[in-house]
Amino acid sequence: MVNVVSVKVLDVRGLQCPEPLLRIVKVVEELNTGEVVDVITDVPECVNLIKEAVEGFELGLVEVLNKDGYFVLRVLVR
Repeated sequence: MVNVVSVKVLDVRGLQCPEPLLRIVKVVEELNTGEVVDVITDVPECVNLIKEAVEGFELGLVEVLNKDGYFVLRVLVR
């Protein structure tokens, strides 16, 4: 596990894509380089879409945690 400090938590549980992606864009615009946002989703299909979007936006995906019933994607702002 990578040791990072989360600056912001974005809980998008219950939302279907592309809504989580739109919210990620808004949050990332508010953060500075080197800061991290933890994106929480309970929709497995969104995990891959978020991963692809993170790469497309040239952000860094620090890690994906599979919790009991939801996922946490740690996204690094570059």
